[in-house]
This record gives sequence, C-alpha cells and structure tokens, in this order.
Amino acid sequence: MADRLGTVAGRARELCRYTVQFGEPQLAFTAVNRILDVTAEEVRAMAAARLRPDNRAVLVYEPVTSKDAADTAAGQTSGDGSEQEGAGR
Repeated sequence: MADRLGTVAGRARELCRYTVQFGEPQLAFTAVNRILDVTAEEVRAMAAARLRPDNRAVLVYEPVTSKDAADTAAGQTSGDGSEQEGAGR
C-alpha cells in the first residue's frame, strides 16, 4: 500500500479507488495504519470463520497436449462435417 502512494500517479489511483469503493478518498492515507492495527487473534478468528472445507472452490488443472489445444482452436469437427462441443461430451 505505501509503495502505491510513492508517486503522483499512484496517489491518484489510490484516491480514485477509495473514492469509488468507499466514497471517501482520504481513507487511502489511513489504510496502512488500519492494516497495522489488525491483531493476530483477529486474523485467526476471520480465518476460522471463512476458511472452511464447506466454503471453498477446488480447481483442477489437467495437462493438455499440443494436439488437444490445436483441435480446440480449430473447432474440432466430426467426420460428418458438424462441430463437436469438446472431447468426452
């Protein structure tokens, strides 16, 4: 945060952001102090409340071959000339 206030352009962006998000541009100049006032116990309590197995998203990345990528980019067609939605569907 402090590094974003180091240039005129950075200060302008932060003032704009705080004005749009909170309706109060001056909050940009007090944000660092508010962050430093957060205690370890407050972080633990928030983590316990929010970071639960039933409150998450799981992303699975599967490798693709260059042929898979080329087929997808080319709109992969079937033998009868109609397009297929994708492999395995």
